Amino acid sequence: AERGHYLILGWTDKSFSLIRELCLAMKSEGGGVVVILSARDKEEVEGELKEQFSPKELCGSTVVCRTGSPLLMSDLNKVAASDARAIVILAEPGPPDKADAQVLRTVLGLMGLRRPIRTHVVAELRDIDNEGLVKIIGRGWVETVVSHDMIGRLMIKCARQPGLADAYEMFLGFEGDEFYLSNWPALANVPFGDVGLFFPTAIPVGVKRAETGELLLNPPRDLVLAIDDDVLFLAEDDDTYQPTPLPANVKQTACPAEYQVPVPRPESLLMCGWRRDMDNLVELLNQLVCPGSSVHIISEVPESVRIQRFEDSGLKMESLQNLSVHHHIGNATFRRHLE
Repeated sequence: AERGHYLILGWTDKSFSLIRELCLAMKSEGGGVVVILSARDKEEVEGELKEQFSPKELCGSTVVCRTGSPLLMSDLNKVAASDARAIVILAEPGPPDKADAQVLRTVLGLMGLRRPIRTHVVAELRDIDNEGLVKIIGRGWVETVVSHDMIGRLMIKCARQPGLADAYEMFLGFEGDEFYLSNWPALANVPFGDVGLFFPTAIPVGVKRAETGELLLNPPRDLVLAIDDDVLFLAEDDDTYQPTPLPANVKQTACPAEYQVPVPRPESLLMCGWRRDMDNLVELLNQLVCPGSSVHIISEVPESVRIQRFEDSGLKMESLQNLSVHHHIGNATFRRHLE
């Protein structure tokens, strides 16, 4: 059985992207092992992997495929789940509640193994309402990612800030620079504002407090680090930065003039299509924009159905202080409807 491998439970359209990013992440280590356990036929999955990846794209890593069910402890033992470096549980396509129920049962199986899981587990969920239960079952070892909700929030923010999507792609993938959390005992009792002096090839952007587990982004410069605190860096790779002795002559210069925040102006946004969590997106947008802003929703879903969905979720139009919602019936793929 493998040890120290990345274990992927399930197979979806996200699997190829996930494998690609894991291989890039392990490139600096000379490669590693990725194990996939899914109900699909082993030869079929291996054939698709050969079509998608060349040996160069695997960056020295090996992908091992196993046929089985993530719900069965015998199959979890077959892929050495207890010895994995990290585990990723993928939510199946289809109804969100059914997919999340499968994820929950998989987490229960992992927690019930004879050799307890003591590794990082990331579980994909489809509905944010199911997040709390999975975290309780995971006993602190499971981190949840509600993909549908996260993508919706990212789309809203990227629509308001041109170019933000490119920044997300750069920071959240392993091509270019990315974020790393690391602990350096040499930084004990050092103010956060001085951390950058020790790292000429990385940029400190936050601190994860060991005592509380809280992650602070852009903390105060006078925040003093404890010996067990982790620092969040933006760097090319995890092996491209390490603390260096302070330069002999560090000149303190005046801080740049305080940035003048532009005066916010009302915005008008167009949403094409309809999602089951549209109420959450409208509430988020209301929090981000200034008073007088508007959002226009074009979809083939009848207006009465939309309004009923908002009311069922507890969203009242009069509670939106910054945003007005305008409904349009049409198909966003037709130019005449958009005009």
